[in-house]
Amino acid sequence: MEQRDKAIQIGARAGYAARGVIFTIIGILALLAATGSRKQAVGTKGALELILAQPFGRAVLWLVSAGLLCFAVWRIIQASFDTDECGSDAKGLVRRIAMLGGAVVNLALCVLAASIAFGVPAIADDNATAVRLSAPVTAKP
Repeated sequence: MEQRDKAIQIGARAGYAARGVIFTIIGILALLAATGSRKQAVGTKGALELILAQPFGRAVLWLVSAGLLCFAVWRIIQASFDTDECGSDAKGLVRRIAMLGGAVVNLALCVLAASIAFGVPAIADDNATAVRLSAPVTAKP
């Protein structure tokens, strides 16, 4: 295996690990919210802020951000060079475009994680939206 291929493989694995960390934390927080152990629902931003609040949280956030960047680059490589041999027919092109969409989403998550690690305030508070969307609907008299 070439040195470049090994670096790409390590980067892709780091990306999958970073995504796994984020989605595991979101899942745990959602479970806690559903069982009533936690007062409010927490989205991706809340999960990243929870990481920041832990010992060595800023360093972990930087690692998560770097992993997400690696995953975004991996998705771009997959889509551009057709590493999964999706082909260039309609179905293959749709899969490759979806990979590019995944790269954009993971790049956005990378920027969010880095901005939280830097302490930059977010433009919009998605926690308030998550709480509003998860609140029970009550009938008004």
